[in-house]
Amino acid sequence: MNSINLNHPSYVIMASSKKPLILAFLLWSAMGPYIFPELGLRVEHFIMYGLLSLFALKTRFEIFFPKDRNILMLYALFIMLFLITILVTVSSNYHPSFRKVIADSENYIQPIALIALTFHCIKNLQANELLSVLEMIIRTIIIILSLNALLAASSIYFGTWMIDFFNVGGEYEGGYRSVAAGAATQGRFSGIFNQPFEAGVAYGSCLLLIVLLQILRVNTIHIRTSRRFLNLGLLFVFLGGFLSVSKVFFPLAIFVVLLFLYLNKNRFIKMLFSKRAVINLVLFYVPAFVFVVYIFDNWSGLNYLLRLVNFIGADVDVIELFTAGRFSYTDSGQSVVADKLSDINLIVGYGLGSIQAPDNAYLEILFFGGIIGLLNYIFILFVLVYFSIKGYYNHPVLARYLLSLTLFIAFASVGAPIFGINRSNYFIIIPLVITIRILSMQKKTK
Repeated sequence: MNSINLNHPSYVIMASSKKPLILAFLLWSAMGPYIFPELGLRVEHFIMYGLLSLFALKTRFEIFFPKDRNILMLYALFIMLFLITILVTVSSNYHPSFRKVIADSENYIQPIALIALTFHCIKNLQANELLSVLEMIIRTIIIILSLNALLAASSIYFGTWMIDFFNVGGEYEGGYRSVAAGAATQGRFSGIFNQPFEAGVAYGSCLLLIVLLQILRVNTIHIRTSRRFLNLGLLFVFLGGFLSVSKVFFPLAIFVVLLFLYLNKNRFIKMLFSKRAVINLVLFYVPAFVFVVYIFDNWSGLNYLLRLVNFIGADVDVIELFTAGRFSYTDSGQSVVADKLSDINLIVGYGLGSIQAPDNAYLEILFFGGIIGLLNYIFILFVLVYFSIKGYYNHPVLARYLLSLTLFIAFASVGAPIFGINRSNYFIIIPLVITIRILSMQKKTK
């Protein structure tokens, strides 16, 4: 009988603290339905802010002051970004409704809350214990998104009745038609996510996490997740990502993952040409390929996806194709943001709730917080790059992962604000905070 190593970090975590399990609970809550769609309130809001309030009282508000220098810097930058938008809102000549200001503010408050909660749940753990927590989080994300991929695939054959039942778009009587409902008519199925972009962000970040765990398995004795589980997760991530037809997943996430593999080419080659990899190729990937082909053969959105690979040599505006017309001046004749970019008031911004911001993180922050807000956001991205460089000695693989994730965030922000996007930001921020915490530990991790 095989003996159980009770000193393994997974058991140490379970014995010493159950707080890391709260992070898995938060991830599941992110996929919950709307409770009050008129107010845009979902299950996750009650759980996240409820837990934050509980821990704030229990710790006498110490949860709002992370005692890790790197986490505190990131946390403070997001608070500054929020305060900038509030200051612009108060001082602007626009008079937006209070409800609209609250709705826009939540996108800036949520990252702050998630960073505080995540750090509170892991602050007392050592580096190897944190690695086990990261592994647990990745497994949870894989399970959640695999189930969502099956839900999206079922829409091909049974329609979107399940999605309509959960009201993923927050539709209500007299309200609006969700993006997910409109996208489904084009054969773009996102499952529980409100829109294809959200699904693309979630699946893209998960793809990067799966590759990270695959590489860590080769080099780290503390990783216990089986290769078969990761391969199965990889199948469902590709399925869900492609069914959403999100440019954030393809080509962006695919490109970033290939770059990440190149940065870890020595470890990847060792993993690729192992005996188990050859066996998996025959027993898993070939049947999986047949399964995916069968689904795609019945998928009405296949032609929509093929536009992203058949544009070469065709008379197509590439910028419009890959940015959904956000910056193109053809076809529609006018960019959705062109009339505002020449406005002198844009230097200081318009404030929250003042106007309908474009689906672009840089432009939204520019509209809401002006030049200072935009510089703050760009500085956040540079800080993440700095953390990856600074932590390279402690853990090279995680440092390269953080650098790749930052690149993914930077380019995906062209589509929408990543850190405040519904549901998907959980799959970005929680692993991000854990990674930064590991890299900030003094002891070198093998």
